[in-house]
Parts: sequence; structure tokens; C-alpha cells
Amino acid sequence: MALSLRNKVVLITGASNGIGKAIALEFAKHGSKLVLTGRNGTDLQDTVHKCKREGVTDSQILSVIVDFAGEDGGIRKLVDETIEKFGVIDVLVNNAGTAKLGNLETQTMEDYDLTMKVNLRSVFYLTKLVRPHIIKQKGNIVMVSSVNSLIVATETIAYNMSKAAIDHLMRNLAIELAEFGVRVNSVNPGEVLTKLQERFETTKAELDKYMENTGAVFHPLGRNAEAEEVAKAVRFLASDDASFTTGVALTVDGGAAYK
Repeated sequence: MALSLRNKVVLITGASNGIGKAIALEFAKHGSKLVLTGRNGTDLQDTVHKCKREGVTDSQILSVIVDFAGEDGGIRKLVDETIEKFGVIDVLVNNAGTAKLGNLETQTMEDYDLTMKVNLRSVFYLTKLVRPHIIKQKGNIVMVSSVNSLIVATETIAYNMSKAAIDHLMRNLAIELAEFGVRVNSVNPGEVLTKLQERFETTKAELDKYMENTGAVFHPLGRNAEAEEVAKAVRFLASDDASFTTGVALTVDGGAAYK
């Protein structure tokens, strides 16, 4: 157990499903206090319930419904409620994101703007608000980026751009915050089955075929990643086991970035 995470206040965005839910459960297993956000209240409460089964008590967990495509007030409310309940923020995990299919010809500007607002602007604003609390605690920040920031995937152009920007934001913040003892890193997953993929495919058969193809073709290791594998990488970077690691984009992609 990474004892450095016990009783640390960890704010995780996009925790209602997929990678975010796996991250929440990973930190719950290591005794952290949790602040969990998501758009879907039912799914978010399921994450809360599963974290409590790992030993987290009511006094150690806070859930806040936030739509990162909405107004800035929701993000301010999230930070205010976190400080009101726990007084501090030790770790920020910027995981919430969205994706819309499209290349330069087909990507609508509405979908482009939504992608950039959720994947980049909201991350910038939340991190800006959390900055003084992270500095006070000499905590750290982990961005959940994507292997798509490192490769060319022509049908998700706005998503790829947003994740490349997240990686560069991470590197900038790693240098900007180093003087305060704050570390900033990112985890860049390969393909993981989440609700994002479910939105792209119209039938379960098409989804299964897509995931089978990406596992066999996209990743040299021959399979897709599990959300829990990404969560463990996030937990490592947030822990004292990574105490001299900052400015790193850690790929958890089965070798896809180098294929």
C-alpha cells in the first residue's frame, strides 16, 4: 500500500464511469479521502457506493455533480465545497473528457468548441483554482491525457489536439510549480473500453468488433488496456513513489505510441 496517499484529499474529475471510476477505486483502496465529480448523478453515486465498500466512510468522501461543458460557476462550486469539507487539496486528477468523431473536413465547429471546453479550458480553469491549495500542501497534479496526443488518428482531430495541449500544459505547469515542490505529470492511455467508445458505435456488435480490432492491430501487446491499469499508473505518479518525477507523460498504451 502506498502509505503516502493515506488520508490525502484527492479530487478526481470524471469519476462516474470508465477510467475515472477505476481511479477513484484505486485511491479508495489506498486510504485516500475522495472528492468525486461527474455529470451523471446515478453513475456517480455508484462510484461512491463502490468506494465505500473499499472502506471509505461518509466523512472521507464528497461527490459533486459538475458539467465541465457548462458555466464556470460549477467548477468554482466544486472547489469551494471541497475546501469547506476537507480544508485542503493534496492531489488533483484531471480526468474528465469528451471526444467527437471528425477530421478537418467533417468536424463541426460546435463539436470542436465542446471538445476544447471540456478537455482543455475546464482543466485549465480548475487547475488555476486549485493551484494555491496544491501549493500549500506541496501536493501534485496528474492529467489523464491520451496516446492520441502522440500519434496521428485522423478521425478524432479535435480530441487529439486537446490532448496534445494537455500534455504541453502539464509540462509548463511542471516547471512553473517546481519551485513550490509541486509535481505535475500525465498518464497517456491507449484504447480502453469506456462510454466514449459506446457513443461512437451504434450496436454492441460494432463496438465489440471495433474493440477487437484496436486490441489486435493498434497495440503491439495485442490487447486493449484495462481501466484499472491506467488507474494504477495515476496512483503511482500521485504517490511518494514518484517523488522525483515531474513533467512526464507516462504512456500506458501497450506500445501503440511507437508502432
